[in-house]
Amino acid sequence: MATFQAGINEDDKNNNGTWRVRIRLYHNKITKYIPTHHYVTKGQITKKFDIKDQFLIDILDDTIKGYRKKVSALGIQAASFTCEELREYLQRDEHQKIDYFAFAKDLINKISTKGTGVMQILP
Repeated sequence: MATFQAGINEDDKNNNGTWRVRIRLYHNKITKYIPTHHYVTKGQITKKFDIKDQFLIDILDDTIKGYRKKVSALGIQAASFTCEELREYLQRDEHQKIDYFAFAKDLINKISTKGTGVMQILP
């Protein structure tokens, strides 16, 4: 099961003295990071580089709850995702348009056609 944790990398300090908050995704023994639109200053973090700004923590908790909800909706299928695929799935816009014909063409081309009587569609 995937786990999430919000944080910063102390080595990724920007020129303006801020750090970008990232959400760590751990899945199938691999770690990937999901960047957020949030930045913190030195006053918003502890000496151990943990976020201490409660307002920001609440916002990040809501984001993580949304990610957990999406992973839970996948059910057992989530286990078949690689960490990178899961990260891409979580970052995908829910209202993203799907080109049905491109999807169907890709699916048909992936089907094994030996002895099935199915004609392969070429691009």
